[in-house]
Amino acid sequence: MPEPERREEYQVGRIGVAVIGAGGENIATGCHLPALKHVPEMELRLLHDVNEEGVRRTAQTYGVDWTTNFEDVLTRDDIDLVQICSPDPFHASQSVAALDAGKHVLCQKPLALSVEELESMSVAAVRSEGQFQGCQHRRYEAWARASHAAIQRGDIGEPVYGRFQVKGRFYPYPQDSFYRTAESGGQFVHNGMHYVDVLCYLMDTLPVEVFARSARHYPTADRLESDNYLSCMTKMENGAQAWIELNLMMVDPPLTPAEERVIIIGTQGTLRLGNEDNPNFEAFTPGGSVRTRVNPLIHVANPFVLQFREFAHTILTGRPNAIPFHFSARVMETCLAAVESAGTGEPVKLRDWLERGVQ
Repeated sequence: MPEPERREEYQVGRIGVAVIGAGGENIATGCHLPALKHVPEMELRLLHDVNEEGVRRTAQTYGVDWTTNFEDVLTRDDIDLVQICSPDPFHASQSVAALDAGKHVLCQKPLALSVEELESMSVAAVRSEGQFQGCQHRRYEAWARASHAAIQRGDIGEPVYGRFQVKGRFYPYPQDSFYRTAESGGQFVHNGMHYVDVLCYLMDTLPVEVFARSARHYPTADRLESDNYLSCMTKMENGAQAWIELNLMMVDPPLTPAEERVIIIGTQGTLRLGNEDNPNFEAFTPGGSVRTRVNPLIHVANPFVLQFREFAHTILTGRPNAIPFHFSARVMETCLAAVESAGTGEPVKLRDWLERGVQ
């Protein structure tokens, strides 16, 4: 294993950042690294990947150190925050190791591939001096923030029902990709955290019970080992109901954006939202409908930058974590429970992570 290249002189930064999984074309290089350029509270200092050639090339682009040894990330005193963008099977173990090393952690979805992995993360989160956040950046998109503000103003009263519907086809993964395998948990485990999180954010509550059904219909010879349809009904803590439908049965060209629809029904009205590229929404009330346009200045804000900056302020000031671990854990467990319920045909009750001492 080669020794990491070192650059002894750094610009003064308040939070030293290492990004894991930065050796190829992925969410680390496509989203995290570009966003960090616009977060003055954070300074990129180290990149990690097992792909030596790839991580070396990325490090040269950004002018920072690189390593293929994860232990180097944990032992460097100038690394305060570890952003985990590695393949899904490593998210939980790397999060635990970083938390145990006293680092702050920002972990890409899915947080874990099993409830047992979530349990190990919760233990580490309790004993660690570091803060933890799941990378739940979709709640920072323009339409989600504008809708949340409208609901908080009371425009539709108290939410009693929420729906997040996704229709499209699965991402055209390479044939040898882990994400094609049954071990990956399927697309609802890989991406469902965003859909569940947005509904919980808008409705200001969390699921307590999940009941799901899934199906498999591939219109072409290109297919995954897992089901490509899942419908999930959830009972929420406040008595509301939520429905998440992920339908990847469509015959669409590769990389065609998925069609998304969100509806929130409140005691005094209904909020309807379209795709993220059309983030305007309508609130329907007994007195008529009001169409609200999202401020263009809100729309251009990068959701990754917004989450990174908010997390930075939590780290620097000690203010409450906007997405505490117990919230992220319940959202992730909802996705795992949906797959379990679809397999058994029985509802699944969810854990109370706060009872485990997790904040």
